[in-house]
Amino acid sequence: MVEEDQNIVEEDQYPQLYADPEKWAEVQKYLADVEKEKTAIYSDIANNLIDSVKQYSEKRRQNITFMVASLIGLIFISMAYLTYLDKVGGETFAFVTGTIVGYIISLLKQN
Repeated sequence: MVEEDQNIVEEDQYPQLYADPEKWAEVQKYLADVEKEKTAIYSDIANNLIDSVKQYSEKRRQNITFMVASLIGLIFISMAYLTYLDKVGGETFAFVTGTIVGYIISLLKQN
């Protein structure tokens, strides 16, 4: 069976509170103020957590962007060098360059 909740204030436990309505109102106001303070603390914690996640995500995005840009630059420079040495044809270099430009345009369009 379910036991009675110990947090519920009953009239039999504290008759002096129920006898004086002003005292009862004062207690209820105090309880409301406590809940208001707890809500403010929880709100501050949530805001700090959101700010931390936002900063982490921005930092992570910068790292990924730098790595992708480096990889694209490396591919472009490698293909240019191989084309210069006549290891690959100019058509292949043009195809790879077009693919890279298309990828960059699609990234810019998303952001």
